Amino acid sequence: LRLWDNSNPQLMKESLDYIFSLILSLEAAQYTLLDFEANILISCLIPKLGSSQQSFQVTLHKVFTKLTAIYPPQKLAVFLLHGMNSKNIQTRLECIDVLAKVIQISGPAVLTEKDIRIFGKLVGHADHNIRTRSMQVMIELGKHMGDNVLNIIQNDAPPQILEELHEKIQTSQDVQPNEDQMQEEFEEQQQQQPLYNPTSP
Repeated sequence: LRLWDNSNPQLMKESLDYIFSLILSLEAAQYTLLDFEANILISCLIPKLGSSQQSFQVTLHKVFTKLTAIYPPQKLAVFLLHGMNSKNIQTRLECIDVLAKVIQISGPAVLTEKDIRIFGKLVGHADHNIRTRSMQVMIELGKHMGDNVLNIIQNDAPPQILEELHEKIQTSQDVQPNEDQMQEEFEEQQQQQPLYNPTSP
């Protein structure tokens, strides 16, 4: 209930910090969330991704990525894909960002071919923010799948986008940072990344 109280940012921050600590404890106990538990928690957290508070975004991303340790990533991805239908554009963008990180941690099996084709369409989206974030999802998939991921979306993405993705995937496969580096870089990007600006090109 406290997570829904937007009038008290400090209380929300403390609630998110508590949830993160709780997840760490559950991971240490090798506990796996039951579906109804995950539904209550994740359904409450996803709308908070649309918050304008940057500090909340960083903590929320940490919470979501750590959830992969106590809940099947494939099931977590379903919640994030559903969140991409939110009326709040910032929530949609953040769900895409989190999904890219989940793929980075857990591999491409978190998405079905049907899901991948969704992003094949989004890489050609008119909105720059959606387009660039969807490109990152495809790049993360490509790190594991190589050009096979392009075969899946060849009928969904424009040819020039496919060529650009091919080059970015090739580049990304040349250097694979370790897990600690990836986490540090991801958190730094979240701190520096501006929130959605509807006037951006």
